[in-house]
Amino acid sequence: MVSSTTTAPNANAIIGGSTASHLRGQVQFWIDGEQMCSGTLIGGNWVLTAKHCITKYGATIHNSSIYAGSRHLGEGHRMTIAGIYKHATQDAALLNLWQNVPNYENVVVGYGLGSPGLTVNVAISGWGVTTLGSEDSALELQIASMRVNRFWYHDPIIGSGNTAISYVYNGSGVTAAGDSGGGVYIAGRIFAVHCTGDGISTGTGVLTHNIAPWIQSTTGISPS
Repeated sequence: MVSSTTTAPNANAIIGGSTASHLRGQVQFWIDGEQMCSGTLIGGNWVLTAKHCITKYGATIHNSSIYAGSRHLGEGHRMTIAGIYKHATQDAALLNLWQNVPNYENVVVGYGLGSPGLTVNVAISGWGVTTLGSEDSALELQIASMRVNRFWYHDPIIGSGNTAISYVYNGSGVTAAGDSGGGVYIAGRIFAVHCTGDGISTGTGVLTHNIAPWIQSTTGISPS
């Protein structure tokens, strides 16, 4: 995690990846002055992230904010949060911003239905440490490409039912422990919210297919 006065392991760690060349909806989720998690801008003023980012770190509308519109850590538009909505049974949450992110049309990303399929490559990104055990965070957004090896199975950490997806190292980066809330991307859309990673070989998330009715009823945004 990074604050204005300290440098420590970030909650969004990509190890062995590459610097992202552009934004695709990624935002920084800051809590108590530190960058704790990531998220995806799915609408002008709606961010999809992981629920445990809120419950574990005590995020509220008063101590949290979103930085959007920049690949650089701690830069971009600082957006205040009007409401936090936690899924009842899955590791997913929605953040409602007081205002639309400026020029959000250029960075907003849709969420998809269905599953990516086995052996498909997915992209996950964040601003965290680039070496396991390091305390130095990346100053620019990093991205990893991982391969899906399982989906629609039960993982109690992710939530109830068969809602989980897992992905493994594929030669181009891996998510680290705490790389939470970021989107799992395929062809310009997200199909899952990243929830856990071991920093060595494997990451897991909750499929947006299974939380789509909740997303749509809360935000009014349909899957794409």
